[in-house]
This record gives sequence, structure tokens and C-alpha cells, in this order.
Amino acid sequence: MNINNELKKRFSGKTVAILGCGKEGVAVAGFLVKYGALIDLRDKKSASEIKSAISNDEFLISKLEETSIIGGVDYLSGLGEVDVIVRSPGIPYLTAEIQEAKKNGVEVTSQTEIFLQYYAHHTVAVTGTKGKSTTTALIYKLLLDGGKKVRYGGNIGESFIDWLVDIDKNELAVLELSSFQLQGLSISPHVAVVQDITVEHLNHHKTLDEYVEAKSNIVQHQYKKDLAILNADSLTSVNFAMLTQACTTWFSTRKYVDPGVFVKKYNGNVWIVESGMLINKKIINSRSIKLRGEHNLSNICAAIAVALSYGVSYKSIRQTLGGFSGLPHRLVEIGKFSGRIWIDDAFSTAPDSTEAAIQAYAVNNPLVIIGGSSKGYGFENLALQLIRCGISKVLLVGDTAKEIKQCIEDVSAKEKATTPEIILENTNSMNEIVRLAEKSTSEGDYVLFSPGCASFGMFKNVYDRAGQFEKSVHSLHG
Repeated sequence: MNINNELKKRFSGKTVAILGCGKEGVAVAGFLVKYGALIDLRDKKSASEIKSAISNDEFLISKLEETSIIGGVDYLSGLGEVDVIVRSPGIPYLTAEIQEAKKNGVEVTSQTEIFLQYYAHHTVAVTGTKGKSTTTALIYKLLLDGGKKVRYGGNIGESFIDWLVDIDKNELAVLELSSFQLQGLSISPHVAVVQDITVEHLNHHKTLDEYVEAKSNIVQHQYKKDLAILNADSLTSVNFAMLTQACTTWFSTRKYVDPGVFVKKYNGNVWIVESGMLINKKIINSRSIKLRGEHNLSNICAAIAVALSYGVSYKSIRQTLGGFSGLPHRLVEIGKFSGRIWIDDAFSTAPDSTEAAIQAYAVNNPLVIIGGSSKGYGFENLALQLIRCGISKVLLVGDTAKEIKQCIEDVSAKEKATTPEIILENTNSMNEIVRLAEKSTSEGDYVLFSPGCASFGMFKNVYDRAGQFEKSVHSLHG
């Protein structure tokens, strides 16, 4: 199949409405206009803001006279008049105007679906509520170090549709996919990895069932020749086994699985093991792994299962795991500043990821900085984790601060446990948050920044939040 010819046949002369003119929307518009599509750019932003968003794409700018731009509150009007709608992840698939256009025969697709329609057979995709970013990055590294040609993208911020232009036919694509990217898909990747799935994004999806249904598209359209790698410790992930025709492999940190990769103790040592028909094979002792935190053992098991499916050797896997320290802003020790050890977990946007961070550093009894904007979930389990791990100080920030404070106090009373010292002051910037954390601790203390909430309000996005935290910490003396 010649991908370029196929794309020309499909999009040349078609009116394509791009919904959402962020990084992904602009990339898709720039890509499709090269194949003769008549682009219709639509966003809640004003028309001038949309033009600004595309200003770095010279080819798209050169086609501006042929490009329709619709900005503002009515940006979804008239969708029934276009040939194709390409939805950006931030715009819900079930939006009434989109579904009405679909009923009237308009094709509704996305960057993810377009890519998979031409390259699913060489794609490894990862989803889950937590752990998917680390798992995806580790899969990429294991395959790369194992001698495979591979690219890495998806929900991490890099648009991947342009890969279709020059990707080698033997090259593997490793993608992290969110529920937003999976919703509405009619095709699944060759290898699907499903981490734990819990309540998340109920400000975007109407119900938990809708959220899970969106995630399930990663396996629902697989064929018998494909592979589903599922988390045996997650009931939802286990249920996905009934939705796929693919071969199934498991991973677990709690029990024996076959076939698959699991965690087992031998004489007090924790090993990652591959199950075998006659004998289980030890792959690596957890002491040799650089990634910190029990939750990362699940990510590692999943990544190893992928690597083994592509023939990567135990030796290569051990070497990679011995040097892989994780992703930026995910449980990264920035260093010692002002006598405190600062831990950057700024990419934590859900309570369960903060729970895992607390477990990982409980022995250090850090001051934990938590809070941000709400995504519609509760904080009871997070409060319970704080108490059970013996955390003595919590600094609460953002819109959710008072809600989290109430949860901690309620759970402490219910558990008849000592309530951690709660620091709650009016902070309007990251510098103020970091200075307050410094003032509330002593030399030698650990400070764990793991918000467990969305970043909006005080920060533009999670990257802005992470960058500001790192910058503020580095501004402290010595």
C-alpha cells in the first residue's frame, strides 16, 4: 500500500473541518492540506487567535485564502455541510453537533484513527488511568535498546500524524493514548497495553461507563493475529480480555499469571519473572532497577511483556532497566536546595498517582504539596494514604485545597488517627508555594510536590506547572 496515494484519494477535494486548533489540530490541518483537503479551521478561540495558532506552519499559511476559519461560540455550527470532521482530543466525541453531523453522513475521525488506519499493524499503544506515560516511555527505550527501529509519541504532546510521510515500513510506532484519543475509534493497534483503569476525566466524559467504553477501543477492534497485554490486578483491564479477538498476555505485581510477566519474592528478594510452561524465568531483581516506587513495578512488567513479544533479550532488558530513571516531572529528585530534598512529581494529575508517590517516599516522611483544579473525583483514598503512611505535614494549594482539607480531617476522625499538620495559606504563584514549603520544613527534610489535581487556574497547563516548580526550587539558595 502506498500511503501517500491512499491519502490523496481519500482527502483531495474534500472539505475537512478541524475541531480544535491546538498543537494537534494545527498539525493535522497542515498534514491534510498537503493531500488536497480543503481545510475548515474551527475553535472556541477567536479567528485572530486561530490565525496566530497556525502562524508557524508556512504551508498552511500559504493556503490561508482557501481555508475557512470559524471562531467563537458558534464554531460548531454548520458541521453537516462538510465532508469530514477531524476531532481534537479536547472536544468530546459525543458533542451533540458532532453526532448530528455523523447521523447525516459526515465522516467523523481523528489524528489517532487516521494514523492507525494506515499503520495499526506496526503500532504498540498504551492506555490506562495511571502509569501509561512511564510504561510507554519504557517500552520505547526497551525496544530501542533491543535493536528495533521505533518512534514514540501520542498523549505526551508530540503529534504523530506526520510520521505517515516518512516512517519506515519496518519501524514500530509506540503511542500513549488517552480516553479522549481512543473514543470513537473503529480500529485498534496491533499490540494494546492496558494499565489500571479507575475513575478519571468525569468532567469530560458523562459517566464512568462512557470513560471505560472509550478506553476499550484499544482492544475492541483487534484481530486474532494481534496481542492484548492486560493488567491482571485491574478488574476493568481483565474484563477487556472478553472484548478482544487478540491473543492475551498478562502482567501483575500481586499474583502468578500465565502467560505473562509478574512480581515474585524469592528468599526476601523481589524479582520480575516471566511465566513459562515448565519453569518460571527470573528476569531482574528489583534492586537492580533504577525506577523508584512499587507502582512502577506494574509499569515495568507491562513494558517487559511488550519487549519480550518483539524478541528483546533478557540481557538487553536488564541493561535498560538498570539505567532508566523515568520521565521528567514524575517522581524525580531535583536535588538538595536550601537544605531540603525536593521531589518533582508535577505531572501527577489524579489522586491515585499522588497516592503512589506517597507510598514511594513514605519512609522519608516528606512534606507533601497537593492541590490544583478539580477533575470531579474525591480525595478520601488519598487522605487515607496520607494517614496510613504517617505523613506529618501537608501543604494544600489551589481550588481543591479546602475540599482536600475536609477529607483529611474526616478520614482522620473515622480512622481515629492523628491528623497531619495541614498548611493552608493563600498562595498566588509557584514561588509562594515553594517558599511556604521551605518555611514549613527544616534542613534535611524531603518535600514532595505531587498535586494529584489538574493544573488549570494558576497555571496554563501541566507543563507550565512543572516548569515553574523546577525553576522556583532552583532559585532557592544552596
